Amino acid sequence: MGWARAEAAVGCVCHSWPDMRVWRFVICAALGATLWLAVGAGAQSAGRKNPPVNWLRLHRPFLPASLAADGSCPVSAQIATVTGRPIVGRYPVFLFMVGDAAAGEIKLGPPDPNGWRGQKTPWLTDTRYRGPILIRARAVGHDAPVSFAKTYGQNLDELRYLVPEGGSRVQTDPGDTPAASYSFRPSSTFFRGPGCYAYQVDGKHFTRQIIVQVTGGS
Repeated sequence: MGWARAEAAVGCVCHSWPDMRVWRFVICAALGATLWLAVGAGAQSAGRKNPPVNWLRLHRPFLPASLAADGSCPVSAQIATVTGRPIVGRYPVFLFMVGDAAAGEIKLGPPDPNGWRGQKTPWLTDTRYRGPILIRARAVGHDAPVSFAKTYGQNLDELRYLVPEGGSRVQTDPGDTPAASYSFRPSSTFFRGPGCYAYQVDGKHFTRQIIVQVTGGS
């Protein structure tokens, strides 16, 4: 962009007084240079893209999980409440209990025509986190398949989220403890039947495990 174009772009006005010509040039030059730098920075920012996520690298080995000595499921403890409901997990990803389920409990609905029984399993992500999140699950103490869905009709082996894309801010209640800011990410998990199950959440520089007791519901 030449100085004449920069001058026109910033709206400099020509004056007829000789003693104003120097000030006119200085002011227009400064504004033109500022505009030049701003346009260049904007073009550079627009051309910069986030590198693609290598999801295969997030497929870390499952953390070990086993039933307690008495055969019970060692469910993850409640760490907070959001809108009066318990959540389990560790920063930056938490499993949000639905309905009247206790902390670490998933109550199944009726089976579908293919024999799957599902329940909503929404996830909360801390708004301070930025990066990929991979969620998988497997049975603990027995062999059983697990399937996921973000929207109706899906049959996914895993969940993939690229935070902060796609989340909606959760309006927490004054009584929620501890106070934090979360984004809501809907999903459902489908099981063949009740039992003990472990979710594994892998992200940038972290791996988390959440153990739940899946019950037959009411």
